[in-house]
Amino acid sequence: MRLKLPTDISTAEGISHALAAILASAAKGEITIGEAVQLASLLEIRRKMIETQEFERRLGEMENRMNSGESESRKAR
Repeated sequence: MRLKLPTDISTAEGISHALAAILASAAKGEITIGEAVQLASLLEIRRKMIETQEFERRLGEMENRMNSGESESRKAR
């Protein structure tokens, strides 16, 4: 199986483009439905990884802001 996918799958947008390419290839008969499902499953795993990383980053930022606010309020006392 040969399939040209977008090179950047480090973002949700990149994964969306890759999925679109997979669907188009399956529709043209260039890859089988089974191959498309397998590739889509791998991309879904990648998407979940990105989502988890983004969540952890945002949570860390919130915790840092909360900790900074607590430090400031203790100084004000």
